[in-house]
Amino acid sequence: MQKISYCLSFTMSILQKKIPPTLPETSPVANGIALTRDALAFYTRLARDAGGFARYELSDRTVYFVNDPRLVREILLVREADFAKWAFNESFRAIFGTGLIGSHGELHRRMRKVAQPPLQPSVVPRYAKIIVDLTRHRMDRWQNGIIDLSREMTMLTVQIVSSALFSVPLSEETATEIREAVSILMRLNTKLGGAPEDVAAFRDANEIINRIVAEIDDRGPSDPNDGNLLALLLEANRAGLLSREQMHQELRTFLLAGHVTTAQTLACAFWLLARHPQAQENIHRERDRVLAGETPRLEHVERLKFCERVVFEALRLYPPVWVFGREALNECEVDGISIEVGQELVVVPWLLHRNPEFFPEPDAFKPERWENDLRSRLPRGSFLPFSTGARSCLGEHFAMLETILVLASISQQWKFADLPGSPDPGWSAQLLFWPRRGIRLEGERRA
Repeated sequence: MQKISYCLSFTMSILQKKIPPTLPETSPVANGIALTRDALAFYTRLARDAGGFARYELSDRTVYFVNDPRLVREILLVREADFAKWAFNESFRAIFGTGLIGSHGELHRRMRKVAQPPLQPSVVPRYAKIIVDLTRHRMDRWQNGIIDLSREMTMLTVQIVSSALFSVPLSEETATEIREAVSILMRLNTKLGGAPEDVAAFRDANEIINRIVAEIDDRGPSDPNDGNLLALLLEANRAGLLSREQMHQELRTFLLAGHVTTAQTLACAFWLLARHPQAQENIHRERDRVLAGETPRLEHVERLKFCERVVFEALRLYPPVWVFGREALNECEVDGISIEVGQELVVVPWLLHRNPEFFPEPDAFKPERWENDLRSRLPRGSFLPFSTGARSCLGEHFAMLETILVLASISQQWKFADLPGSPDPGWSAQLLFWPRRGIRLEGERRA
């Protein structure tokens, strides 16, 4: 009798436990298949059918889906101590390892402190000349006709990050090696358990990045006294604050994350401008008014408002970091739902950025929506191109300065048009949200 009473009590406690909704007529197996085939489509359906806080079952666990800016803010800011970053898949761990993006706890805090000085807002302006000089050097190679913007922006941004943050200029050959390796990592990151040739290609591409990182370490910074990131990491290594292996993990993280997202945002911005001629005309008019024929400089940036709005709108519509996760470190409650230690929560900026409550006509490219400092008026948790809280992107100020200066420098000399038939770049939600077919546009040098 006591056993029956206990079972009834246990069953009632389960039934009374508050749980968020889930998709109707689904199963753990079906959810796993849907996530593998098209994760963004799965989350879009989950948001539509189950709301701003939902759950889905997989064969081995329950995952919570958070698509309400109020709850996103609670997780990332109010309760940030209760959660650690969750590596979304195995390829994330394979690519970023234990660097700043992939590390947790004390290691993350220590490495963030080491890496922070050269990326502080007060320091970032010193990189402006490097950014503009390398951009102009890149454009010198271009001729009227079809320009592969995905390739060119990748080559440019990887050279910028190495020259600015490491004080190690990269040759065209090395930049090409990085671009080709990253392309393989992006293309095959969902196939780690697939065909042997895919696994081998992924491993080889990873090793190319490791070799180049070791070469950067061997060369050392051209100016060891200017406070660059490589010099600070070497100093921390000599002081016993991190091993050589961990130093290479950090270099790898900044080399990859420091260029690939910015390259994609720039290529995307030019693609959007090519498809919206009035916006491209607006950016040219602003450039003529602000620059008046001069080479872009740091003091111009504050006045390049339309450039900034184009960047924000590109990041809103096509955020490179389209999804991220958190894992509960402590038992806690979110919106009255009990979250147990080890349970995972998923946040999808791609969907948050299309919330019509905050972004009317959410699928439209409208840079003007960012007028009157919209970003400062948005609720925390509604616009997350750089995340927020303790794990926000350390390089946000660097990335914004770089993107605006590159956009202004190129727009000063070039205009772009879409190719005949407006080919689809093949936007794909994988490790990053990226154009798997690349962005190619018709470029014409302006008189």
